[in-house]
Amino acid sequence: MLTVVALCQPRVIGSTQPIRASPGDDVILPCHVEPPVDVVRLTVEWSKPDLQPDPDDRLGDVGYVHLYRDRHEVLDMKIPSYARRTELLPDDLRRGNISLRMMNVSLEDGGRYRCFIPKLSKSRVRSSIIHLVVGERQMKEAFLIHIFHFSMRGQGASQQTIKQTGSRLLIKACLFYQTIRNICCGDWGSTLSKHMTQC
Repeated sequence: MLTVVALCQPRVIGSTQPIRASPGDDVILPCHVEPPVDVVRLTVEWSKPDLQPDPDDRLGDVGYVHLYRDRHEVLDMKIPSYARRTELLPDDLRRGNISLRMMNVSLEDGGRYRCFIPKLSKSRVRSSIIHLVVGERQMKEAFLIHIFHFSMRGQGASQQTIKQTGSRLLIKACLFYQTIRNICCGDWGSTLSKHMTQC
Protein backbone atom coordinates (compact mmCIF):
# COMPACT_ATOMS: atom_id res chain seq x y z
CA MET A 1 0.00 0.00 0.00
CA LEU A 2 2.80 2.41 0.89
CA THR A 3 4.49 1.65 -2.42
CA VAL A 4 1.33 2.52 -4.36
CA VAL A 5 0.97 5.80 -2.45
CA ALA A 6 4.60 6.68 -3.12
CA LEU A 7 4.17 6.06 -6.84
CA CYS A 8 1.14 8.36 -6.89
CA GLN A 9 3.06 11.23 -5.33
CA PRO A 10 4.30 13.80 -7.84
CA ARG A 11 8.02 13.66 -8.52
CA VAL A 12 10.43 15.57 -10.73
CA ILE A 13 11.91 13.48 -13.54
CA GLY A 14 14.68 14.58 -15.90
CA SER A 15 16.28 12.93 -18.89
CA THR A 16 18.47 9.97 -17.95
CA GLN A 17 20.41 10.31 -21.21
CA PRO A 18 22.88 13.14 -21.90
CA ILE A 19 21.54 15.92 -24.10
CA ARG A 20 24.01 16.49 -26.93
CA ALA A 21 24.45 19.71 -28.88
CA SER A 22 26.96 21.67 -30.92
CA PRO A 23 28.01 25.29 -30.37
CA GLY A 24 25.29 27.61 -31.66
CA ASP A 25 22.47 25.09 -31.31
CA ASP A 26 19.22 25.60 -29.43
CA VAL A 27 18.44 22.74 -27.05
CA ILE A 28 15.71 21.53 -24.72
CA LEU A 29 16.73 20.16 -21.31
CA PRO A 30 13.82 17.77 -20.60
CA CYS A 31 12.31 17.77 -17.12
CA HIS A 32 8.73 17.16 -15.98
CA VAL A 33 6.52 16.25 -13.05
CA GLU A 34 5.05 12.76 -13.01
CA PRO A 35 2.13 12.28 -12.64
CA PRO A 36 1.37 15.62 -14.32
CA VAL A 37 0.70 18.52 -11.94
CA ASP A 38 -0.11 22.15 -12.70
CA VAL A 39 3.03 24.06 -11.62
CA VAL A 40 2.09 27.52 -12.92
CA ARG A 41 1.84 28.88 -9.36
CA LEU A 42 4.99 27.14 -8.12
CA THR A 43 8.62 28.22 -8.13
CA VAL A 44 10.82 26.44 -10.68
CA GLU A 45 14.59 26.68 -10.33
CA TRP A 46 17.19 25.74 -12.92
CA SER A 47 20.79 25.85 -11.71
CA LYS A 48 24.23 24.53 -12.59
CA PRO A 49 25.51 22.82 -9.44
CA ASP A 50 29.10 22.41 -10.64
CA LEU A 51 29.52 26.06 -11.60
CA GLN A 52 32.15 27.80 -9.50
CA PRO A 53 30.76 31.00 -7.94
CA ASP A 54 32.23 34.30 -9.06
CA PRO A 55 33.92 35.95 -6.04
CA ASP A 56 32.95 39.37 -7.42
CA ASP A 57 29.31 38.38 -7.84
CA ARG A 58 27.12 39.90 -5.13
CA LEU A 59 24.78 36.92 -5.44
CA GLY A 60 27.54 34.50 -4.49
CA ASP A 61 26.37 30.94 -5.11
CA VAL A 62 22.68 31.87 -5.42
CA GLY A 63 22.75 32.52 -9.16
CA TYR A 64 20.36 30.64 -11.42
CA VAL A 65 20.39 29.56 -15.01
CA HIS A 66 16.64 30.25 -14.93
CA LEU A 67 14.34 31.16 -12.05
CA TYR A 68 10.55 31.14 -12.43
CA ARG A 69 8.60 32.60 -9.51
CA ASP A 70 5.19 34.27 -9.12
CA ARG A 71 4.29 33.39 -12.72
CA HIS A 72 7.27 35.10 -14.34
CA GLU A 73 11.03 34.85 -14.72
CA VAL A 74 13.18 36.52 -12.06
CA LEU A 75 15.98 38.24 -13.96
CA ASP A 76 18.03 39.86 -11.20
CA MET A 77 19.14 36.47 -9.82
CA LYS A 78 20.17 35.05 -13.17
CA ILE A 79 23.75 34.15 -14.09
CA PRO A 80 24.76 36.88 -16.60
CA SER A 81 26.05 34.47 -19.26
CA TYR A 82 22.54 32.98 -19.55
CA ALA A 83 20.75 36.32 -19.96
CA ARG A 84 18.17 36.27 -22.77
CA ARG A 85 19.11 32.68 -23.63
CA THR A 86 16.73 30.56 -21.56
CA GLU A 87 13.00 30.12 -21.28
CA LEU A 88 10.42 27.71 -19.94
CA LEU A 89 7.52 26.54 -22.07
CA PRO A 90 4.63 28.54 -20.52
CA ASP A 91 1.80 26.58 -22.11
CA ASP A 92 3.24 23.32 -20.80
CA LEU A 93 3.58 24.34 -17.14
CA ARG A 94 -0.04 23.39 -16.52
CA ARG A 95 0.87 19.84 -17.53
CA GLY A 96 3.91 19.69 -15.29
CA ASN A 97 6.45 20.21 -18.06
CA ILE A 98 9.32 22.31 -16.66
CA SER A 99 11.76 21.65 -19.52
CA LEU A 100 14.21 24.46 -20.18
CA ARG A 101 14.91 25.80 -23.65
CA MET A 102 18.44 27.15 -24.03
CA MET A 103 19.45 29.15 -27.09
CA ASN A 104 22.83 29.48 -28.79
CA VAL A 105 24.72 27.08 -26.56
CA SER A 106 28.49 27.35 -26.17
CA LEU A 107 31.17 24.93 -25.03
CA GLU A 108 31.05 26.59 -21.61
CA ASP A 109 27.39 25.58 -21.25
CA GLY A 110 28.27 21.90 -21.05
CA GLY A 111 27.82 20.19 -17.69
CA ARG A 112 25.17 19.20 -15.15
CA TYR A 113 21.91 21.12 -14.74
CA ARG A 114 19.48 20.79 -11.85
CA CYS A 115 15.74 21.36 -12.20
CA PHE A 116 14.07 21.87 -8.84
CA ILE A 117 10.57 22.64 -7.54
CA PRO A 118 11.02 23.57 -3.85
CA LYS A 119 7.35 23.38 -2.88
CA LEU A 120 6.14 20.41 -4.86
CA SER A 121 3.39 19.16 -2.56
CA LYS A 122 3.80 15.77 -0.86
CA SER A 123 6.85 14.93 -2.94
CA ARG A 124 10.16 13.52 -1.82
CA VAL A 125 11.67 13.83 -5.30
CA ARG A 126 11.66 17.53 -6.07
CA SER A 127 14.73 17.78 -8.28
CA SER A 128 16.57 16.01 -11.07
CA ILE A 129 19.94 16.33 -12.79
CA ILE A 130 20.27 16.63 -16.59
CA HIS A 131 23.61 16.39 -18.40
CA LEU A 132 24.35 18.65 -21.38
CA VAL A 133 27.26 17.71 -23.65
CA VAL A 134 28.37 20.40 -26.12
CA GLY A 135 30.78 19.78 -28.99
CA GLU A 136 29.83 16.42 -30.53
CA ARG A 137 29.64 17.72 -34.09
CA GLN A 138 33.19 19.02 -33.97
CA MET A 139 34.41 15.64 -32.74
CA LYS A 140 32.50 13.87 -35.50
CA GLU A 141 33.90 16.15 -38.20
CA ALA A 142 37.45 15.67 -36.92
CA PHE A 143 36.94 11.89 -37.06
CA LEU A 144 35.59 12.08 -40.62
CA ILE A 145 38.53 14.22 -41.73
CA HIS A 146 40.93 11.70 -40.23
CA ILE A 147 39.22 8.84 -42.11
CA PHE A 148 39.27 10.80 -45.37
CA HIS A 149 42.96 11.69 -45.10
CA PHE A 150 43.80 8.07 -44.33
CA SER A 151 41.80 6.93 -47.34
CA MET A 152 43.34 9.46 -49.74
CA ARG A 153 46.88 8.70 -48.64
CA GLY A 154 46.19 5.01 -49.08
CA GLN A 155 45.26 5.78 -52.69
CA GLY A 156 48.57 7.58 -53.27
CA ALA A 157 47.21 11.13 -53.21
CA SER A 158 49.69 13.89 -52.42
CA GLN A 159 49.27 16.30 -49.53
CA GLN A 160 48.60 19.09 -52.03
CA THR A 161 45.77 17.11 -53.60
CA ILE A 162 44.20 16.55 -50.19
CA LYS A 163 44.36 20.26 -49.36
CA GLN A 164 42.69 21.20 -52.65
CA THR A 165 39.52 19.32 -51.73
CA GLY A 166 38.42 22.36 -49.72
CA SER A 167 34.77 22.38 -48.75
CA ARG A 168 34.22 18.97 -50.39
CA LEU A 169 36.31 17.27 -47.73
CA LEU A 170 33.51 16.43 -45.33
CA ILE A 171 31.18 15.29 -48.10
CA LYS A 172 33.74 12.82 -49.38
CA ALA A 173 34.52 11.71 -45.85
CA CYS A 174 30.84 11.00 -45.26
CA LEU A 175 30.65 8.95 -48.45
CA PHE A 176 33.75 7.04 -47.46
CA TYR A 177 32.28 6.35 -44.04
CA GLN A 178 29.06 5.08 -45.59
CA THR A 179 31.09 2.62 -47.67
CA ILE A 180 32.93 1.39 -44.59
CA ARG A 181 29.69 0.99 -42.68
CA ASN A 182 28.16 -1.04 -45.49
CA ILE A 183 31.04 -3.54 -45.66
CA CYS A 184 31.84 -3.79 -41.96
CA CYS A 185 30.19 -6.17 -39.58
CA GLY A 186 30.48 -7.13 -35.94
CA ASP A 187 30.99 -4.93 -32.92
CA TRP A 188 33.33 -2.45 -34.62
CA GLY A 189 30.89 -1.68 -37.38
CA SER A 190 27.91 -1.29 -35.07
CA THR A 191 29.89 0.88 -32.66
CA LEU A 192 31.05 3.16 -35.46
CA SER A 193 27.50 3.38 -36.77
CA LYS A 194 26.15 4.47 -33.40
CA HIS A 195 28.66 7.31 -33.19
CA MET A 196 28.12 8.51 -36.75
CA THR A 197 24.39 8.11 -37.40
CA GLN A 198 23.95 11.81 -38.09
CA CYS A 199 26.56 11.92 -40.87
